[in-house]
Parts: sequence; structure tokens; C-alpha cells
Amino acid sequence: MGNVVQTGVTDPVALRAARRFGELATDAAVRVGGAIRRQRPESARAAVEPVPGAPLRVRIYSADLGSGHDAMANAIKGELLTRYGDGVSVEVRNGLQVGNRGLHRFMRDGYAAQLKYAPGSYGTLYNLLANPVAANVGDGVTSALLAPGLLRDIEANRPDVVMSTFPHVTAALGNLRATGHLDVPTVGVVIDSNPHAAWVHHGIDQHVVLNGADLPRIAAFGSAEAPVRGRAIRPPVDARHFAPVDRAAARAEFGLPQDGRVLLVSGGGWGLALPDEELRRIIDSTDLHVAVATARNTEAFDHLRATFPADRLTPIPFTREMPRLLGASDAVLTNSGGMTSLETFAHERPVILYRPLPGHGVDGADALQADGLATHARTTGELLDALQRFEAGDDPDLAARVVRARGLFDAAPASDVVAELAHREARP
Repeated sequence: MGNVVQTGVTDPVALRAARRFGELATDAAVRVGGAIRRQRPESARAAVEPVPGAPLRVRIYSADLGSGHDAMANAIKGELLTRYGDGVSVEVRNGLQVGNRGLHRFMRDGYAAQLKYAPGSYGTLYNLLANPVAANVGDGVTSALLAPGLLRDIEANRPDVVMSTFPHVTAALGNLRATGHLDVPTVGVVIDSNPHAAWVHHGIDQHVVLNGADLPRIAAFGSAEAPVRGRAIRPPVDARHFAPVDRAAARAEFGLPQDGRVLLVSGGGWGLALPDEELRRIIDSTDLHVAVATARNTEAFDHLRATFPADRLTPIPFTREMPRLLGASDAVLTNSGGMTSLETFAHERPVILYRPLPGHGVDGADALQADGLATHARTTGELLDALQRFEAGDDPDLAARVVRARGLFDAAPASDVVAELAHREARP
């Protein structure tokens, strides 16, 4: 998709002024909050010296807006535990809640209400914040609210490395680093493909992306004086997604037919499935059996079970056995390029993106399409065409995307970045 095109004001003086505003807002908030309990370090990038023989301490901040941020945080935790065993201590915390409980409730409840009642408004807000000046000002405000609580938590627990999987928390940590209040190395995990400016901050020691094509995109948000540092990592999905799955047993486990192709429809952690009329069009236009992952959305599960014939559609309640469910399926239809897509890439199954959220969801889907990793169906007609090509089983474009997506896992793991920043020797 090429480099990000930044809209709105891009004058370097204005950008520096907006960035400085964020740093000053954080500096003021930290001082007023009384969170500084030691002298300001000489260098904003001074690393905490490891204690010989002590476990590597990693703190990961996430947020419960959807499930993707938590899923990524827990996947990285699992990767670190697998690699280091009892040589690492990893804790995942809700960074919004740690930083500011009032802001956490406002953002969590507001996000849920937007998706349910006015999803288009989310796109409008996203387009506003895609403006780099607006993004820097917004980061300054949220950083000012989050920074004191985050710094108190970090000082109380003294981790060797701090990571963030949520953009506003990343911005707060970056501002703390840039203003010299935080002496712990930081990692910003960029989950979205073609991310917006709020995902990155020049104060962060290392950003990691899951798709190497995003490196020039995030670099475009930096400058010669304040570069954005980044590297690509292997998507940290559960190792079970790489293990062979007995398809017949897995299909029996989930009540799926043994014969024919199964399309898994996933609406993320909140189980936001497709409208009934679109599910009917898929059933009427193909011979695919449709499995719908409803997560913890019991209302959606009950509705689908009562509305559609069991021989064509199977609703799947919340399961911790996603590796087996993906192994039982032949392709995945989802609205996000998040963890479900990454896990599907590991299983070497096609991913078809449809009805992504306005704003970052659409931009990410377009990027995955342009990068040759997934298929973005922008209309119902395009969706049905993609499903029919998948059903025929002889489409070279879909096959090539599966191969390229599987290649993402050839990159080095996130644990390498953590080890380097903590000055620890990484175990093989």
C-alpha cells in the first residue's frame, strides 16, 4: 500500500510544536501528581542494570477495548515464558486502568457504545486523529492523564523492560521516556497494519511490527531529530497453532460436518457476526458450511442456532481451543487483521476481511490486501466472488497470499527485542 499519506497540517514546525506540547503536558502531570521519587536520570534512555541471577522482569500494558490488545499481550507473555521458563517474570496489566481509572471507564464504555450504536462515528474520530498534529495533541492529553499512574506502577515493580500493546499507553510511556522521567527501556507493540500516528512515539526505544511492510509506514511519523525506531518480529501466536490438527476429530468436537469445506466467521472477542441477510447470501451462493464463532455473545449464539438450518450453519460458543477450531476450518472470514488473522496465517488458511471497522480497520484491511497477505472484500459482491473462488480450490492469488502470510513467521521473535533491551543473553 506504500507509505502512509498524512492528511492535514504537516508543517515541520507545527509537528514539533505539537510533539513538544505532549511532552510538556506529561511533564506537568507527572510533577503535579507527585510521582517523581528520584532524581531525573542523566539520559532518557538509561537502561536498568540487570541483577545477576535474578529473573528477567517484564511488564506488559494492554487495554480491554476489544480483545486484540489483551490477546497480543498474553501471546507475548506466553512466548517469553516458553523461552525463559523460571528465568522470567512477566505480568500483563490493563494500562488504562493502571494509569487512570476514570479514563479507562470512559474509553472502554465509549468504544463499546460506538461500535454498537454508531460505528460510523468511530471512523470520523479516527480520521480526525489521523491528522498528525491532532494525534500529537490527543496523545499529550491522554499522556497527561495516564503518565502519573503508569510511572507509580513501574516504580513500585521495577521491571527490566516495559511493553505496551495499546497506542495511548505507548504514547504515555514514550512521553515519559522523552522527558526523562522513565529510565526503563520501552517497547511499543504495533498491532494494526498500516497503523495511525498514535501507535508510535519517538521516545519509545523500539517499536515492533508484525508485518515488515509496516516499517516504512511507521518511520514516516518520525523525523531526523526524532526518529521512530522499529523492527519486524514474528507474530507471537500460541505455539499450538503450528501443531498438526486431527481434522476429523476437531470437526466432531465442534459439531461440524466431516465432508465439504468449512468457512469460519469470526467477529472478534465480542462475537460481532455478520447480519442475517449476508449469512443467508453466503449459504445461498455457495456450498460452504458456515461456522460462526460467537465468543461470549450468548445472544448471538442463541439467535443463530434458532434462525439458520443446522446442516448449513453452526454457531460456536466461546472456546479456548481456537487452534483446533482453526484446524477444523478451511478459511476464515473476519472483520479484523488482528490475532485471529495471525493465527489463521499460522495454519496456512486463507483470510478474507469483510466489514472492517471504519478508520483503522479499513486502513489495515487495505494494507493486508495490498501487501498480498489477505483478501479485503469491500462489497458483498466481492465477498461472494472471493468465497466462490476459495470453494473452487484453484485460485492462484489466494494460494499465493497464504504462502506470503506464512512467511511472516520467519522473523525473529519479540523475546529477542526484550533480551537486547534488558542486556540479557537470549536463550535459543
